[in-house]
Amino acid sequence: MKLLGKTTAGLAAAAVMGAAASAANAAAAPRGLLAGLAADAGGQWLQAAAAASVVLNAGCCWAAAAVLAGRFAGTRFAGAVAGVLALAAATVAYSGMDAVLRQTAFLGFWHELRFWWAPGMVLGLLLGAVGSRIGRPGLTGLLAGLTIPIGAAVEAALLPHYPAGSAAGAALDWARQAMWAAAGTAAVVVLIRAAVVSPRPAAAPPAAARIPAAGSRGRDPVRVPGRRR
Repeated sequence: MKLLGKTTAGLAAAAVMGAAASAANAAAAPRGLLAGLAADAGGQWLQAAAAASVVLNAGCCWAAAAVLAGRFAGTRFAGAVAGVLALAAATVAYSGMDAVLRQTAFLGFWHELRFWWAPGMVLGLLLGAVGSRIGRPGLTGLLAGLTIPIGAAVEAALLPHYPAGSAAGAALDWARQAMWAAAGTAAVVVLIRAAVVSPRPAAAPPAAARIPAAGSRGRDPVRVPGRRR
């Protein structure tokens, strides 16, 4: 029951992430249900919405949803299944929020859903299995825990650079800094945890006292008083 609750929490987190990614896109878009709100709030809010859109739609963020679901699932098989379900939940939530914010029918996104099913299944299996190894002692747990932080740092470094002073350039700089900060924090947590839970060599058991068995040759002879040997 506890495992089911954790798995459900992982899937719910993935769905929230997918819906938030759609909302960030809508807020940064020039048209749509949320576009007017961000534009009326001022340039800083519009840049913040654009930065959030970049972060929430980054591949590392979606991969983290599958890894987190696999971590909650526990075993390697359950983690792989949970990874697939997490990406499916995020994709459906993303399309559902798009349908609401764009005021279009949900079935209009069916072709996008079909496009993402195959990659989501393959990547979900791999990422969910990786997530199930997080927290395990040894090199396997360490590498599993560093998968998303390293991926996020690399993806942030590969974001395009725009001329200084442009709105797009400022939004990407904010997104880059946010991804690097999150990746660095996660990496530090993983390294500290690995140092704390790393297996230590077991102490050698104390040498057992040798007690000679009855009738053994090493037993001292019993002397009887008044009798010569």
